[in-house]
Amino acid sequence: MPGRSAIFAGTDVKLGAYKVDAVVLSKLTGFTPLRVQSAPPAGFQVSGDGFYRGPSPAQPSTGDVRVSFGALPAQVVSVAAASAGGVLTAYRDANGYTIALAEPGVASAATLFADEKKSESTLTWILRGVGFIATLIGFVCMTRPLTMLFAVLPFLESVVGAGVFLVAVTLSVPVTLVTIAVAWIVHRPLVGILLLAGAAVAMFLLRRINPRRRVQAAAWRPSI
Repeated sequence: MPGRSAIFAGTDVKLGAYKVDAVVLSKLTGFTPLRVQSAPPAGFQVSGDGFYRGPSPAQPSTGDVRVSFGALPAQVVSVAAASAGGVLTAYRDANGYTIALAEPGVASAATLFADEKKSESTLTWILRGVGFIATLIGFVCMTRPLTMLFAVLPFLESVVGAGVFLVAVTLSVPVTLVTIAVAWIVHRPLVGILLLAGAAVAMFLLRRINPRRRVQAAAWRPSI
């Protein structure tokens, strides 16, 4: 790509008597299309609200490039940030946490923090899910050679594959719970302890499964 997406903050944006830092402005969304007034760069042509590089914008093909622009018009916004020398900028707590909230329209401080908490909670659960899937894939890959040993018999391969996948899930659950618990213990010890207890229960159930399988295998062993 000859160019990358980028956001440029205004240098003299004000909220009342305060200037607004680029960090706070980056929290705003809702860009509207902006028609460019300048001439296109070399190799580009004007197309709609932006520029286009290629033989014909009506018949795009692989390798063509379309550049569009958007802007945030002047509007009423609500901000929760730190004031430093007449500039609204990000507030950094002693633990390194940064607070820079901004939403279009009139919103109370409670609403700003509630929306941010909801957004961070959603992102946290997404990352937890990704971590669990990554752990599961890792265990499945580790046990894959065992499944390949039975590839000569399709029926056994499917049975062993199902069993190996079950074991991978059983191992992934406690590992994920322990990882989440370590992060929770610092801020909410009770939640962290409950997660560690859940991981211990999962490991206990895994240990209960293995002896039963060995006993069943021994019961079917023919004797001479």
